[in-house]
Amino acid sequence: MATLSPAQYVCKLLGVRALARELGLSPGAVSKWQHKGTVPSDYHLRILEIARKQRKRLNATILVHGV
Repeated sequence: MATLSPAQYVCKLLGVRALARELGLSPGAVSKWQHKGTVPSDYHLRILEIARKQRKRLNATILVHGV
């Protein structure tokens, strides 16, 4: 079974462009997270809030460890 890094999962779940817009970042900045595999911790709380508002499946464990 294939696994996704935290950044890959978040970008797939919320979309690179939409997430970048919500966070006030460029899509390129968010896309770079996928290459690193991690999401900067400064954005964790905001991303969890965005996912909750959109009723998407995301929690702190997934955000740190991936799926």
